[in-house]
Amino acid sequence: MLTQEELRSGLSQFTQIDGWYHHWLNQFVFSDGVKWLSDHCDCRWLLTDIAYFQLRIRREFPQLETFQIWDLQRLSPQHVKLTCCQATHQIPLIQTQVEAVQFALPEITLWLVNGMLLLPGEYSGSQSRSRILAEKN
Repeated sequence: MLTQEELRSGLSQFTQIDGWYHHWLNQFVFSDGVKWLSDHCDCRWLLTDIAYFQLRIRREFPQLETFQIWDLQRLSPQHVKLTCCQATHQIPLIQTQVEAVQFALPEITLWLVNGMLLLPGEYSGSQSRSRILAEKN
């Protein structure tokens, strides 16, 4: 397993979107950076948890359908808190604690934009934003 420093360094290299992968529950696609995170932090469960919440979001929080901020925070070696907001520093609309999981980083933020889960750094380039919008249409 990689150290926290190696994980952060690896994640920082994802500054644009080159490829997409379909999540097995067909609730979204995810980027190369999210795949790398999933593979190297052994957190496929995180993608599945986010996918499971999509039905609830469509039903109870339609304002979140186009943009979601997912924050994962480690509370202890075996517990994490997962929250979903519409914007940074807002009260979470979804919040859950997951037990008996390991996650190598103290925290991570993922964005779900128009059905595409990605690292915030992957969205920062204008080419990536254009591709996300084009993929959606």
